[in-house]
Amino acid sequence: MTQPNDLPDIEGLGEFLAPNQDKDQENPTQQPPKEDKADDLSDYDRQMLERLKNPKETLKHIKEIQGFATKLSQEKKTLEEK
Repeated sequence: MTQPNDLPDIEGLGEFLAPNQDKDQENPTQQPPKEDKADDLSDYDRQMLERLKNPKETLKHIKEIQGFATKLSQEKKTLEEK
């Protein structure tokens, strides 16, 4: 006896896969998540994406954001201690 998707006949495999087969049959035409289109973006979002096309610039911006978040966290801790 062959299993779904031409899997070999392994004892217990059919029972293991059965619950998952029911889920697949409930939504046989499940579509992948919708990707954002450029038309859906605001002008500001488009400008931000243009800045991030260069990997080095993206890394620079990420580091700036991390530094800013760390600074805010430290300032908050200082204020809470006072």
